[in-house]
Amino acid sequence: MHSRDWMASSAALPLCALLRIPVIDGTIRPGFVGPHGAGMRRLCMSPPQRVVANSIAGLLARDVPAAKGRVVYNGFDPERLALCEAKPERHDSATVVAMTGRMTPQKDSSTVIRASRELDAHDAQRRRFVLAGYGPDRQRLLAEARGLAGRGVTTFIDPGPEALPAIREAGIEVLMTDEREHSEGCSNALMECMACRLPVICTRRGRSLELVLDGATGYLIDTGSCGLLVERLRGLAHRMGSAGRRRLIERFNTERMVADLLNLYREVAAS
Repeated sequence: MHSRDWMASSAALPLCALLRIPVIDGTIRPGFVGPHGAGMRRLCMSPPQRVVANSIAGLLARDVPAAKGRVVYNGFDPERLALCEAKPERHDSATVVAMTGRMTPQKDSSTVIRASRELDAHDAQRRRFVLAGYGPDRQRLLAEARGLAGRGVTTFIDPGPEALPAIREAGIEVLMTDEREHSEGCSNALMECMACRLPVICTRRGRSLELVLDGATGYLIDTGSCGLLVERLRGLAHRMGSAGRRRLIERFNTERMVADLLNLYREVAAS
């Protein structure tokens, strides 16, 4: 049995123990230990033969023993690369900086808005910031962007279920996280941006350390570092985006993900 949630694990573990069915626990998604259900998740990780996560950061955050823990990274489907190629016609020369994801307290969109205000006031290069997503913090963020949104410096869009058409319009991707609330696991949003050849700037903690090569495919910065975010936005090289796409295709594809899962199942079955 491969469990994907602690509630499923807590229900199935007693029966699996009775019937001697090996269990793989797959409840680790983010790269940190959150307050909600942390004790129950840790309890459910004890009986299974293996604990699998989509990042080393997730295993380390929960002190999973090396002999028990395994990493299977998320995979990007190569068939979706076709959606990354078509670039729509642009009617302005501004560099588009995008942040995609749900607008929740876990995401540090406020730092991105502060950076957009700083660059708009003090930088000659034109940039347009696009916050793509929806969520409970949307109204608060709209208020923070007052004066920017009306002039098109910062815009808010809801990309719908397929974000790639919105992402491919951008020139730079930013994914800031409030590390007091959250740490990214294997971010599908970052993978989609790498597929679109975008250099990325993201928060240092968690899975981003494994996905983004600092200084090669983008930059890693600390939570709330508005000054450093502004500096990195000025210094990003577009060659980083091409390096990120190569890294994605080579190391984070669905074929490799499926092969790693099958090897894990064979390992557990053999033991």
